[in-house]
Amino acid sequence: MFAGRHRNGSASANSAAGAAAGMSMGSGAGAAGGKQGAGSGRMGSAGYGGAPGAEGNTSRPYGHDRHGHSFGHSQSDADDTGLPAMVMDVMSVVRLNWDFMTGSEFNPIPYALSLLDSSSLGRDYQTFLQVHDSLETAMDLIVNEYHQSFNNAIQTFSTVVDTISDSRSKVEQMRDSLEKSKEWLECKRFDLLHLWVKSIQYKEMSRILETIDDLQRTPGRVETLIEGKYYLTAVRILTGAIRTLSGSDYSEIGAMKGVREKLDDIKKGVFDIIVEELHDHLYLKSAMSNARLDLLLMVSREFADMSDANDYQFFSNIKSSYIDSQIKEEIADDLEGNPEIDPFKHIQALIQSLVILERLPAGLKAIKERLSQELFNVVEKTIQEEEQRVLEQQPRRDTDQEVRIPQLDNPFGELLFRLYDKFESVVFGHVFVLKIVENSKQIDPDSFPYTLADVCGTVQSEIKALLYDYLTTAEKTTIGTSTVASMNEILRAKRRGRERIAKQVFRINGASPLDYVQNITESLDADVGLGNDTAETQHGGMTGASENVALGSHVGVVDKYASVVATGHTLLVRPQSSNILVAFKPTLQFNEKLEATVGVRFGQFQNFLDDFVLNVFLPEIQDQIVNYYHNHVNGTDAFQVEQVPDAPYPLLKSVIALGNLFKIMCQTAETIPIHKEEFMQTFEDLMGRYHEKCQSRFRSLMSIEQTETDSGEGAASTIAHTWAKNEEIIAILSQNTLLSKKSSGPDAAKHTENNSQLSQKETVLEMKLKGERSFHRSELIFEPRRMQSLANLHYSLEWLASKISQIRGSRGPSANQLVATRALSDSQESLSEYARISAESLPALVADIKTTAQTELSPEMARHFDRLAEIFKSLSATCIYALHIELRCHAMYYLDLAIREGSYMFEEDNPDPDAYILMLNADLSAVEEIISAALPPRRIKFLFDGLGELMSFVLTSNLRHIRVVNKHGVVRLTRNVLSLQQNLTNLSGVHQKSLDRPRIYYELLALEPEEILKTIPKSRCAFTFDEYKAAMDLIFHDVLIEEGPGIKRYNDVLRSLKEYFVKHRG
Repeated sequence: MFAGRHRNGSASANSAAGAAAGMSMGSGAGAAGGKQGAGSGRMGSAGYGGAPGAEGNTSRPYGHDRHGHSFGHSQSDADDTGLPAMVMDVMSVVRLNWDFMTGSEFNPIPYALSLLDSSSLGRDYQTFLQVHDSLETAMDLIVNEYHQSFNNAIQTFSTVVDTISDSRSKVEQMRDSLEKSKEWLECKRFDLLHLWVKSIQYKEMSRILETIDDLQRTPGRVETLIEGKYYLTAVRILTGAIRTLSGSDYSEIGAMKGVREKLDDIKKGVFDIIVEELHDHLYLKSAMSNARLDLLLMVSREFADMSDANDYQFFSNIKSSYIDSQIKEEIADDLEGNPEIDPFKHIQALIQSLVILERLPAGLKAIKERLSQELFNVVEKTIQEEEQRVLEQQPRRDTDQEVRIPQLDNPFGELLFRLYDKFESVVFGHVFVLKIVENSKQIDPDSFPYTLADVCGTVQSEIKALLYDYLTTAEKTTIGTSTVASMNEILRAKRRGRERIAKQVFRINGASPLDYVQNITESLDADVGLGNDTAETQHGGMTGASENVALGSHVGVVDKYASVVATGHTLLVRPQSSNILVAFKPTLQFNEKLEATVGVRFGQFQNFLDDFVLNVFLPEIQDQIVNYYHNHVNGTDAFQVEQVPDAPYPLLKSVIALGNLFKIMCQTAETIPIHKEEFMQTFEDLMGRYHEKCQSRFRSLMSIEQTETDSGEGAASTIAHTWAKNEEIIAILSQNTLLSKKSSGPDAAKHTENNSQLSQKETVLEMKLKGERSFHRSELIFEPRRMQSLANLHYSLEWLASKISQIRGSRGPSANQLVATRALSDSQESLSEYARISAESLPALVADIKTTAQTELSPEMARHFDRLAEIFKSLSATCIYALHIELRCHAMYYLDLAIREGSYMFEEDNPDPDAYILMLNADLSAVEEIISAALPPRRIKFLFDGLGELMSFVLTSNLRHIRVVNKHGVVRLTRNVLSLQQNLTNLSGVHQKSLDRPRIYYELLALEPEEILKTIPKSRCAFTFDEYKAAMDLIFHDVLIEEGPGIKRYNDVLRSLKEYFVKHRG
């Protein structure tokens, strides 16, 4: 490339000029190559300095500096361009330091001459040679590395040029051919026209023959598709074939007559097949159609709202939205899969098939005509399935042992839930069908053969017929079309013919939600004479196979609400009115949501249920409740007690029976909320009667039998009974904190002090009522059983009042607090769940302590129940008040005898207390022993509360009734007090400090009168003036009787006593 070079620094001018020219050419190529790169690179060899150009640029931005350090582009920059690093460095040096040589106006001669000039004005020839060598080396690298690519590019270019030349020649030939074709087409040749017509005829004949061949195979194809249930594809092919045969091209072909007739027969038959298939899926007849039911149940479980546990998921919005989402705009059969896998798509395909057949109105009419019968069949099939399920779950007996299984759920309840799930699916199926028909716009919406209202009415009619079979026990007879009997007349006839048999009414097990209904069913069976004669009745009322045949043989009956004749269904349980407890809630919710979904409001079904509950069920259940009350609450052993297992205190049998009755009535009221006022009114009346009975029982316990010599008639009341009605005493006793929970806690000391003050007020009031008289023994109660009965009556009535409060949800003391329980670790079932009571006159009742009998009441009924609870609480309080007062009367009675009739003049010391004191202690201990088995410790503590203050008052005030005493008598008096104090402390559990006062008072009798006067200032007037005077009178008893010389001393002592009290009156 370069003309020559001389490294020794001497060269000819021509050589220098040629080199400069070559440099100019090489640098130009390098500059061009540099434009293809991404930048500059570092020079790979040393000594690439920047030659001073014409502009005087002497800087060295690339290459090596004066000290030999290299600088320039990095290796990464070279890698980015794809060229060797040395090439990039040379290109960068040329572009930056020798760029002036690349211009078109560059003249190499002057520059060559400057290179040969060795003076200071000349150029650096050595640098120029170095750059020149670098360019040659770079060019060699490029040629060695890219010469193959250059060769390929040249060959490719040559090939492209040849291809373009060939294409040009072919285009010219094509243009010539088109011009010749144009000339030929413009010519008029009749032989070509004839050939064209013939070709068209042959093609049409070929098409007709192919169509005929296809039509002959169409019946077989359609039948195969129908067998595979690809109805939409089959109908489309069928109608297309019939339409083709009806055309002018094929109507005159005699050979197609047989095909045409066969296709017409298939069209007629496929309509019936589609209608039948549609019924199979609408009414869940096939196994594949049940997939729709499973889908709805799955949607219900997945999106169920559990906020209301009593709400059934019938016709929820989620299900309606799911049904709407299943409607597709366009559908086609999947010939590779089962068309019934998607039941909604299959139903839509069936409706679309009817549309294509132009038989949609006829198909809908057929659905309407078969609606009643199909729903009846759904009921029968569901009954058969439930019957089979019950039979499979019945216990089987082995030869060696009996296999026990848990008690079965109520078959009638399970039947209703299964049936309502199916009815819901059926209704949603009709909703789906009618929406598809509406979207198809094939029928005017106002002229639909049937509507959802027809479906709703028919479903309700079937439900009413089923309920009639299971709720009524009247003899069913065939009723002609001319005789229409109303449901009310049938039910009233049934009531008139029913015999009331007083047997076991209720049994409660407190188990599953349906168990209590089953127990009521058993009890109702017993009351109407069905009893539990068979083992099947104890398991949901299940009858044997022979009984099923008999029970299922009822013939039709027409009620005033139904539009169809109910022909009767196979019965799983005995028909009885109590089955309404199982059926009412789900049935009512199902029909309400059904009518809301359909968008109509018939109201007849509500009237049907209301009529039955009001005219049949409520009168029967009220009669049975009254019978139950007479047998188990108003019986001869009503006030006997039973020890409830795992409960600390016994309850009256009548109260236990009422507690079970509460639960039954509340559960019944919750199950059937209509006419709750009338139903609960029966309960209120019974409780009023029971309150009167309890009042009579209380009066009999508190009465005393008069002798023949006594004046008056009838039985008189005890002192405790009379005082327990005193309003002032009631006001004092009602404030005692021992009757509530206030006596415990941080303020216990304060409450104890308050109770002590109340006891003092009570003592003063009772002593005022008593006066100076002494009680007669007949005015008191000394029979332990009467005292215990009074305690049992108090506790049972308080428990009963809490149950009544719980009915309307009040926050009074719960029965759980009154009947405490504890779980036995070694028991398989917790005794805290229930307590079984057994007695000769009571059935096997269960007091379910866990559950709470509660129901919603109107404000008026709530006030009535509050009043009931209050009157029972009041009577219970009267019982405990009477016991409390009775014990105080016993204390007054025995203390009066001990003071007034006791002897306190002894020749020697007698260590025993007075006999009446011992009798009082024995009496109080006996009462505490029998009461402790009937009342909680707090109630017992209330009974003995304030008794020490009363004894102290009586012992101190009755000193004036002692006629004479000596020092041995004084010792006996103090021993009396100590005996009372010790016994009362043992009974109450609290040291009776109040009895220290009479003991100190009696000890004064052993002192001289002057010594007594000296103790008064020290004791800070521990006793009153009258009490000191009574002591002085007893000490000076002999002097006062004889009026001897000691009378002056008595007067002096009395005067000193008066002066002291007058002086210290303030």
